[in-house]
Amino acid sequence: MSKIALVGLSLFLIIGLSQTTLASSPEPDHQGRAPASRTLWVQAEGAAACLIGNHSGVSDSDVQTAASLVCDELRSHGIQVGQPVLALLNEQSLYRINLSLMGNTYIFDVTFESPPSQIQERRRVRLTSLDEVLDQAPRIADSLFSGAPLAEEGPAVVVEVAPPAETTTQPQYTGGIACLIGDHGGLPDSDAQTAAALACDELRRLGVAVGQPVTEAPGATQAYRVNTQRLGRIVMYELVYESPVGTPVDNRRLQLANIEEIPVAAPRLAQALVQGVPIEQTADVESLVGQETRQPGEMPGDTYWGIGIVGLGMVGTDIFGAPGVVFRFFYEATRYAVGSDILFAGGSPSGDDNGIFFSWGVGGRYFFNRGNIGIFAGGGFAWDTLATYRGGDEEYEDQWEGVDTGVGFYGEGGVEFFRMYGSRLLVMLRVDVPFFSLEEERYLSESDITLKDSNYVLPISLSVTYAW
Repeated sequence: MSKIALVGLSLFLIIGLSQTTLASSPEPDHQGRAPASRTLWVQAEGAAACLIGNHSGVSDSDVQTAASLVCDELRSHGIQVGQPVLALLNEQSLYRINLSLMGNTYIFDVTFESPPSQIQERRRVRLTSLDEVLDQAPRIADSLFSGAPLAEEGPAVVVEVAPPAETTTQPQYTGGIACLIGDHGGLPDSDAQTAAALACDELRRLGVAVGQPVTEAPGATQAYRVNTQRLGRIVMYELVYESPVGTPVDNRRLQLANIEEIPVAAPRLAQALVQGVPIEQTADVESLVGQETRQPGEMPGDTYWGIGIVGLGMVGTDIFGAPGVVFRFFYEATRYAVGSDILFAGGSPSGDDNGIFFSWGVGGRYFFNRGNIGIFAGGGFAWDTLATYRGGDEEYEDQWEGVDTGVGFYGEGGVEFFRMYGSRLLVMLRVDVPFFSLEEERYLSESDITLKDSNYVLPISLSVTYAW
C-alpha cells in the first residue's frame, strides 16, 4: 500500500511540474515577430509614448526592433518612455521612430512631439544598411537627452529634416489641409509616400497645419500635392499648393540627381513655397542638389597660332603692294573668334613714295556659316605706328616726311578654309582707320625753307595666314 501511494505521489509531482513549465513558456512565433502583439498597444501611465512611425519599405519587425533600441536607450538616461506602440490611446507626449527605405538609403529618425504632431526635437541620419541601426540608435538617444546636435560619424550622414510618422496602413484623410501623394511615375509607392511625408513634415515645421500623406482627400478644400517623377536617372521633385483641390495656385520644383537627394530638397521646397521666394534663394553650400551641381556645358573651341604674309597699300600715298608679315593668336569657336595680331609691312614696290606700317590689334570675328569654308567679318582696336616718305615734284626733289603713333580701329573680312581640321588657312582683307593724321614736313634745300602739312593715311592690307 505504501508503494502505491509513493508512485501516485510521484506521478502527481511530475504532471504538476510539466504544466507549470508549459504555462510559463511563450507561444512559439512562426513569423519572426514579437510573440505577444498586444504589447504594441500597452502604454505606461504618465510616460511618454514610444510610437512606431513611418516605415515604408521596412518590415514591421525591423521597425519595432529599431523603436525598442531607441526607447531602451532613452530609458537608460532616466527618461520615462513606454514600450513601442502602433497607436496612441490618449493625447500625450511621444517619441516617434521612423525608419523607411528610399532608393538604396534607409532614413532613420526620431522626433519628440508634445503634443502629438508638434515637433519639439528631431534627430535624423541616413543609413546604407539596417545593421547600422544598432550603432545609430544610441547616438540619437544620447543627442535627444543632451540636447546637442548629432555629429557626423561613420557612414551615416546627418540631415536636419525628419519625415512625419505613418502607420503600416495607408493613413486616411481626417480633415484640414490635405497632404496629397501626387504623380510618381517610375517610382515605387513607398518612395512616393516617403517623399510626400518629408515635404509635409517641413510644412508643419513652418507652421502649416497639413495632415499626413494620403492618396485622396474627399471634402478637402486646400491641399499640398507632392509630385515625384523619375526621368531616366534624374528625379523631378515638386510641391504644389492647390486651392481648391485640383487647382494649382503656386508651386516649387527641383531637379535631383537621384532619389537620395529628396531629404535635402524637401526643406527647400517647403520654405520657398511658404515664404513665397524663388527656390534659388533657399540654397546654401550644404543644400545644393542635382541641377545646381551640374558642371555647365561648354561650346567647342580651340586656340590657334598663325603666321602669314601681307601686301600693304596706303591710301593718301602712292604706296601699293608693300610686303610684310603678320603674327596671330586667337581662340575660335563655332560662330566666333577672338584674339590678337601683330602686323608689320613697308617698302616701296611701286611709285616714288615709301612707308612703314606697324599695328598691334585686339578684336574678334563672326562666322556667317558653320561649314568647312567659313565666311567671316570682324573688327577691333589697334595701336598703330605710321611713317611715310613722299617724293617731291619735278621742281623740288626733297621729300615729305611724317611719323606718328596712336590708337585706331580696324575692320576685316575674309574666308577661312579647313575649319573641320586642326589647321586653318585664312585669306583676309583689312582696313585700318587711325584716329590721327600724319604731320609731315618738307625741307627745301635750295631755299632753306621747311614746309609743313597734315596728311591722313588709310592702310589697307591683304593677308594670307596659316594657323595651327
